[in-house]
Amino acid sequence: MGRPSARAMASAPPSARAAAKGVVVSPLALSLIQAQTQGNPFFAEELVDALLDGAHLQRSADSWDLSPALTHRLRNSGCLARADGVEVVSASAPLGTVDWGLPSTIQGVILARLDRLPEPVKLTVKVASVIGRLFRHDLLLRAHPVQPESDLLTQQLDTLLQRDFARVEQPEPRRAYLFKHNITQEVVYQTLLADQRQELHLAVARTLEASQPENVDDLALHYYN
Repeated sequence: MGRPSARAMASAPPSARAAAKGVVVSPLALSLIQAQTQGNPFFAEELVDALLDGAHLQRSADSWDLSPALTHRLRNSGCLARADGVEVVSASAPLGTVDWGLPSTIQGVILARLDRLPEPVKLTVKVASVIGRLFRHDLLLRAHPVQPESDLLTQQLDTLLQRDFARVEQPEPRRAYLFKHNITQEVVYQTLLADQRQELHLAVARTLEASQPENVDDLALHYYN
């Protein structure tokens, strides 16, 4: 079975074996997501993606459950209680004491997910973050410091789609992508050093100047950033 929708998992109702858009999530997994994110829907989606990336959320016989290792750590830390005959994360669970390898903030979770990307894909998403939340394939291709082949860049962007960092905003022939959230783009952008940002902004500006000289607002943004 393929990777499930983080949005479907994060928005599932907190009932045993509840189904959301065809995705069945265990009460324990749901209770952990809700306890950690406190009702923030974007944080919940990012946490689900991080749990999937780290193999902390796994497919069992009839639902998606927390991994045995994470369940064991939660149980040993006194975070679990029983409700309606099943284990869930208790309302007073000391989640901060559990070493489960995930940060406790949205920004931290995004950074942890970014670190798990292959290095070439990581560079591509950083270049994309300089262009902006919305970025076109052709502009990214020409401004990219490595100058990858078009098909290779498409493969890297497909990885970003699969990992839920971005979505396709406009199809071919002027294919464009949109970061999942402005916070995603901002967090990735902030990982760049000042000189890296300057070099990439300059590359984007020169590419725009050659292809869209009338786009004065974007040219100014990148030339003077």
